[in-house]
Amino acid sequence: MSREWPSRRVLGTLLLVVLGVLLVVMPAPQAHAAASLDAHTRVLTASTNATGNVTRLDVRVTNHEPTPIRPEFAVLGTQWSVPNWWTTPGPRTLAPGETRTFTLYSPGSHANLRNGSRAMVVVENTGTEARATSSTFIVEKTPPNGTAVIQRA
Repeated sequence: MSREWPSRRVLGTLLLVVLGVLLVVMPAPQAHAAASLDAHTRVLTASTNATGNVTRLDVRVTNHEPTPIRPEFAVLGTQWSVPNWWTTPGPRTLAPGETRTFTLYSPGSHANLRNGSRAMVVVENTGTEARATSSTFIVEKTPPNGTAVIQRA
């Protein structure tokens, strides 16, 4: 009977020990935080549809980045979000230091901004994970087919 050294059992055990040590020593992956976008964002006006939902926002964005940005928008509420609000046609790229007002709209009823809603606008630079948020605003007085009153929270 020939004895094999090291045996397969010993090699298997050694491999498991090494893998266990590596799992303990290696750091766990960290949650990836979104990069910050240096852009000032302010909601100027809000318009409503026939049911009183806000479906249009006029948002002023100032680019404080050293390079041009191409903003994309989402609106976040306390219990919902409406990603990718559409923007009206026009120039989309903001040069460093430039300020522009973008008109955002959400078709139909998936904009749940109504009287008393708290929300904020998120601006993301297209093609990157850099983002900035507006200060929170509260929608007040949402008459059908009119202009909603917004208040800074």
